[in-house]
Amino acid sequence: MSIIVYILFSPSLIVFIAAETSSITLSQSLSYGKTLVSPSGIFELGFCNLGNPNKIYLGIWYKNIPLQNIVWVANGGNPIKDSFSILKLDSSGNLVLTHNNTVVWSTSSPEKAQNPVAELLDSGNLVIRDENEDKEDTYLWQSFDYPSNTMLSGMKVGWDIKRNLSTCLIAWKSDNDPTQGDLSWGITLHPYPDIYMMKGTKKYHRFGPWNGLRFSGMPLMKPNNPIYHYEFVSNQEVVYYRWSVKQTSSISKVVLNQSTLELPENGQSLYIRLPASEIDKPKKNENIERQLEDLDVPLFHLLTITTATNNFSLNNKIGQGGFGPVYKGKLVDGREIAVKRLSSSSGQGITEFITEVKLIAKLQHRNLVRLLGCCFRGQEKLLVYEYMVNGSLDTFIFGHHNESGNPESNIMLDVEITKSAIR
Repeated sequence: MSIIVYILFSPSLIVFIAAETSSITLSQSLSYGKTLVSPSGIFELGFCNLGNPNKIYLGIWYKNIPLQNIVWVANGGNPIKDSFSILKLDSSGNLVLTHNNTVVWSTSSPEKAQNPVAELLDSGNLVIRDENEDKEDTYLWQSFDYPSNTMLSGMKVGWDIKRNLSTCLIAWKSDNDPTQGDLSWGITLHPYPDIYMMKGTKKYHRFGPWNGLRFSGMPLMKPNNPIYHYEFVSNQEVVYYRWSVKQTSSISKVVLNQSTLELPENGQSLYIRLPASEIDKPKKNENIERQLEDLDVPLFHLLTITTATNNFSLNNKIGQGGFGPVYKGKLVDGREIAVKRLSSSSGQGITEFITEVKLIAKLQHRNLVRLLGCCFRGQEKLLVYEYMVNGSLDTFIFGHHNESGNPESNIMLDVEITKSAIR
């Protein structure tokens, strides 16, 4: 890899990139007609237009796909009118795009680097980092935190709660206009993490909560997929979803435009069209899963619950209530749960079960065990609560501890009190 240096007669020294490279430093800049190419030649960053030569954008695209396939645009709402543009790192380590010495677009990072480098990675992520650091958690800034209408393999959609940063896809106004449209696709936090398509500030289409294996409203997200790996993380600092391609030879992306959400499925593109006339339209003969997806609590996959409770092992059983046994379990994210397995002899159907879940969800209180979700599969009807080790509701109400000395029976009391409160 070589760099040819040109010196211009100006008050400052500018080094222009003339040969293929993946990064620029403080002493270098990128001009119109020049590009950065990721190390393996997968992605390219440079100046482009979308059919209108008078509107120029700084963008990233697949290098070896014949048609220019834009996956990210920096200045979508502020196009440049001609080719007199330069991208460079300033003294604070931020990328700055200028046109005739006027700032068109720039990054903003509170963190500083002694020797900042801007690099285009093979993932399609444009990052700013210290030249001696290359781990993701040391990036000062990354384009994956600020996507446009495309989600690439390894990109996160969700929330960085500590930074109050929401990462979501935002549709372009049209294929030739990367100005932000009114449709977005991302995660809402309240009352539970859930994926929604939003139209402005209104919920436009629901994809359902995470059930431990996939989002309940996206049945094509199959576990043990040979091509894709799905991940969902939810804790006090971050809530995000991402997918990644298991084989780097595969090219996949999610694209949101004003009428279509394009999802990767089995190495090809799957188009889900969402015309306004069909969004949230009630349908006759809704299946059971669709009814459950309308609940305001997460819907757990049965495999998630059986794994957490060791297939409802007797060693995990912590009590027996009037409507069925309770099992202790542990989710893959480390959370401990108490699972109420409703007895088939209770005579409760799906309608009664849904009604019960809705009522329990409305009874959430700091002194009541929190309902985390539910599961309905075949004859199984399960209520999933948080597991509280230290104390129970009787301690709050009556001011004494469980006389049995068995903290597990506290769960039974909390579950039964919540149950009886809605009867």
